[in-house]
Amino acid sequence: MDTLAGLLIRPHRTRYRHKDLGPALFSVQPYSVRRTDLTLTNPRGLRLACSWFRPAVNGPLPCVVYCHGNSGCRLDCEGLLDPLLGRGISVFAFDFAGSGLSEGDFVSLGHFEQQDIGVVFNYLKRSGSGPVALWGRSMGAAAALLFAAQSRAVAALVLDSPFASLQQVSEELVASYRLLPAALGLRLLQAVRSHLHKLAGFDLLALSPLHAVSNCSAPVLFFHSREDQLINYSHSEDLYAAYPHSDKTLLPLLGGHNAPRAADVYREGAEFLRCRLCLHCLPRELAETPRAKPPSFAEELRRRLKHVC
Repeated sequence: MDTLAGLLIRPHRTRYRHKDLGPALFSVQPYSVRRTDLTLTNPRGLRLACSWFRPAVNGPLPCVVYCHGNSGCRLDCEGLLDPLLGRGISVFAFDFAGSGLSEGDFVSLGHFEQQDIGVVFNYLKRSGSGPVALWGRSMGAAAALLFAAQSRAVAALVLDSPFASLQQVSEELVASYRLLPAALGLRLLQAVRSHLHKLAGFDLLALSPLHAVSNCSAPVLFFHSREDQLINYSHSEDLYAAYPHSDKTLLPLLGGHNAPRAADVYREGAEFLRCRLCLHCLPRELAETPRAKPPSFAEELRRRLKHVC
């Protein structure tokens, strides 16, 4: 039972070195960008490793918080940086508790992660950030939706491959592998549920963004692959159908659940957010020009990411 539970709440943990975050100062045209690293503490007393990427412009800027998947970390925001920072939008990335360099021994597939998002959200508001949007993938997308159902201050959402119900995902996976009779598979699922509740303090089968979606009030863009064999495309279809805001879009993708996203996907999401955050790209002359041009993100950071453990 511990092995089965571990597959869910202790997936592969991405280990990386602090230097793998890349340069603290780099260029994304037309701006120079500074990365500030910081630590926040969640309600369970666990420290979260965070980075805030900000274009060098005076005044509050909109911010997009990136929420990674269950085996991911803050490095996964790489694809968002150029399209968002280049539009004058700051990016806040962090490791959920139990992931990356943050404290914690397990993930909870959205249950505690929504609290981590709340800690980040409150920090940004205290720090004078402009409107805050959330961009989540898989577990991070589900957690972002669950948090947005509680806070009407979320300005917009980009949700990549969210699940509608963890019970539905579990039942679909049990049925697809056909290793056990359906009735026995469901009994095993209930046993895992009970074990996880004792071990980690959350109810696996109670995680249902679909039940929470009616309370959301932000514009939303869904991405989901029709070829996804882990979380079926129908999950986003169901969430889209139930989503109450009239400003909603569902765009199908290609590739598996963990397939890298094409640059066009990040650009599409960035433009969606630029419009909803009511931001127009700032004039080039407002960007600070450092005495020595910092390395570009593409040249320096991507080189360092090749050496992640």
